[in-house]
Parts: sequence; structure tokens; C-alpha cells
Amino acid sequence: MISIYINQAWTLMKQHRLFTSIYVIGTGLSIAFTMTLFIVLYIKFGPIYPEYNRERILVVGSGVTEDIPGQYSFPGIGVSPKIAELLEGLPHQEHIAKVVNYNIGSGNRIWLPGKAKTVKATSLLVNTGFWKVFNFRFITGRPFQKNAVASGLRQAVISETLANRIFASTDVVGRDFSFNGEEVKVIGVVQDASALTPVTAADLYLPLNYSHQKEVWDVMGNIKVYMTVANADDKPLLREEVRKAVNKFNSGNNRQKLGLHELPEEYWVNSLRLFEDPDVKASIRNILYMLAALLLIPAINLCGMNTSRMDERMAEIGVRKAYGATNRSLFCQLFVENLVLTFLGGLIGLVLSYLIVGTGIHWLVFLFEGYYPATTVDYRLTPEVLFNLPLFGAILLVSFMLNLISILIPTYAALRRPIIQSMQTKR
Repeated sequence: MISIYINQAWTLMKQHRLFTSIYVIGTGLSIAFTMTLFIVLYIKFGPIYPEYNRERILVVGSGVTEDIPGQYSFPGIGVSPKIAELLEGLPHQEHIAKVVNYNIGSGNRIWLPGKAKTVKATSLLVNTGFWKVFNFRFITGRPFQKNAVASGLRQAVISETLANRIFASTDVVGRDFSFNGEEVKVIGVVQDASALTPVTAADLYLPLNYSHQKEVWDVMGNIKVYMTVANADDKPLLREEVRKAVNKFNSGNNRQKLGLHELPEEYWVNSLRLFEDPDVKASIRNILYMLAALLLIPAINLCGMNTSRMDERMAEIGVRKAYGATNRSLFCQLFVENLVLTFLGGLIGLVLSYLIVGTGIHWLVFLFEGYYPATTVDYRLTPEVLFNLPLFGAILLVSFMLNLISILIPTYAALRRPIIQSMQTKR
């Protein structure tokens, strides 16, 4: 029966080419913009390389520094080494990553061997737990050990792209290069992280104590802390343990206190943060508004088109009902015909969404932040981002919703008409 419905749909498409073209293109554009939004959201919140553990991560980043009377406070870009150390070894904590965005002056410079010119590089200072919280793929070598972090040894893990740029090879473990005028030894090469994951994207990764800085403030600093739990259900327990540790610190501190506010927070909440508490409800509301606009407005237009086409087919529907066709069978026929058109629009929309994302991802992904981070890392789109089951599931769901919304009302209205009235339509 389904094959008959599909054949009928194909025949009607050939007979009404203008209607088919408008319908398919309209559906395709709607699905293209919706899929673009889904891809952007997946990049920001989904498990992608090397941040596969996002759903198990809690973040302590830009807390608020307060003086003892509580009359003055200001947000920081991170916490101090003292606070970061305070958060280590909590009972429900699996691993802890400490990350510092290390860019000095006009930018870090790497001198190319045998050449007078230099290249800019984005670097991160990280601890050993960084390599456990985030799942980098090592092409050669290994991450640095605890002694390297504690001593601030001149060692580095570099990206595949930087290795090829400096040495024209990735087999470079043990070789040295000049970074900001200092000799640094390569101990590992990792697969590139994309600038789409700004928490982990860098050209090179250095031990956390590579740059020794004076600890002027008790609580404020430039370290962002990322903690994982063994099970996502343990996050409330770890959150409470962090709060207890900070409250204990605040009670014994005579100079400054750390205001956690909503910290530690989920990874996806932190990704919406700039320097102040993010309005999570407003962000979710804006996303829902965009989805509604992308789905409901086209669905209303398609509903109007289906109503017009249904008026033209009332006589046909009346004859079918006169020969015993049930409302259920007629609805299934019309639904399948509409689904074929929507499916074709979905394919066009899928291709268009990839074109939109491929040409504009460098600004699309930062729509929710309102700023573009300075980085030398490429905005690479990997197959796992574009071709995965959640996104294909999204396209099927969008297609089905558009089809259901656009066909339900006009079909229901048409099938309620008496047989005689239907047969006399446009007689």
C-alpha cells in the first residue's frame, strides 16, 4: 500500500511542477536553517573531539572576589592557584584539569628552524589532569608528567599542524624549538583540536608552572578548573563538596572571599558565560524562539498551500469515499504524499545546511557569545560533527514535524466534509 501511495505522490509531483518546486524549496530552506542551528548547538554542547566528557564536567571559572565587608566585588577570568589546589582530591572528583590561556603581549612567537621569520601560536598552560579530563589522540609521544608541571620544565605537547609547520613531520619527539626566545623540547604530538572547542584548542600545550606568576590575590587568578565525575549522577555531590571546601576557605580568610554564585556549573552553562552569570533561562528561551520561527512560520505557509491543493482534490476525495475509502486510509495517502515532498525538501535542506555551516562556521558558532576569540587555530569541521546519528535524527524529526503540522489541519477539514459536498466541489 505504501508503494502505491508513493507512486501516486510521484505522479502528482510531475503534474503540478510549480507547486512541487515551491513546496520542496520552502521546506528545504526551513530545514537548512534549522539544521544549521542544530549543528551549532551540537558543536557547543555535544561530545566532540577532544571534549567527549562534557556531560560529566563541572567548571569553576570566573568566580567573584569580595572583600570582607562585602562592599566591593568584581568578577575574575579564573581562580588563583590557591583555590585551584583547594579543589583537588574531592571525594566524588574523578579528574581535575587546570587550564590557563597563555598569550602574552602581541602574541606568542615560534622561530622556524633555519629561517629568520616567526609564526604566531596559541598556547595553553595545563596540568597532568588536563589529559585525562579531555581525550586527545596522541600521534607520537606522551603528555608531560607531574614533575614537569611542578618544576615548570621547558617541555611541550604540540599539535599535528604545528609539528608539520615547524619540522615538516610529526615524528619529532625529543626535538627542540624556540618559543618566545626560549628552547622548548617536544615530548608529544596530538591530533589538532578545532577552534570550535576554544577550551582545548591550541597550537602547543605547556606545563602549568611554565610561567611563574606572583599570586597577588588570594582567590582571583587566571586558572579555569574542569572537574569530571565518574557518573553524571554524582555532579550534585561534587558541587556540594566544592561549596563546602570554598566555605571553609572563606571562613578562615582575613582578606578576601570567593563568591561562587552558581559555580561549579555544567559545561554547557559555562559555554554561555562571558564575565558574568549567564542568563540560562533567557538563552534557552531564545533558542526555542528561533526553533519556533524556523518551524512554525514555514509550516503555516505550507499549511496554506496544502489547503489550496486540498480544495482542488475535494472531488477526488469524495469519489474515493463513495467507493468505500475510510478517512484513515485517505489520511495515510495524503500524509505519505506530503511526506515524500517533505523528504525531498529535507535532502535539499541537509545539503544547504552543510554549505551554510562550511562557509560561515567561524562566526555562526559564536552567535551566543557575541565575540570572536583570538586564536591561530583553524576552524576545522570534522566528520563526527557533520555526520552523526543525533544530527540525522534531528533532520528526520524536523521533516516529520513539518509534514505533520502542514498536513494535519487541511486534511482534517477536508475529510470532515460530507461525500455529496465533496463530489460537487468544482464540478
